[in-house]
Amino acid sequence: MNKENIFTYDTKQEAVTKAKEVMKKGDYVLVKSSSIMTFIDVTNGLI
Repeated sequence: MNKENIFTYDTKQEAVTKAKEVMKKGDYVLVKSSSIMTFIDVTNGLI
């Protein structure tokens, strides 16, 4: 995977906002985090 296709963000809201800007129909997204960070909020924000 190209490093230019890997993104990191400081907040969950920033992750959702920026991801929606670059995502296209048919893209796959991997959301990786510890469960304590409740990144389910990010996943739900993307769908």
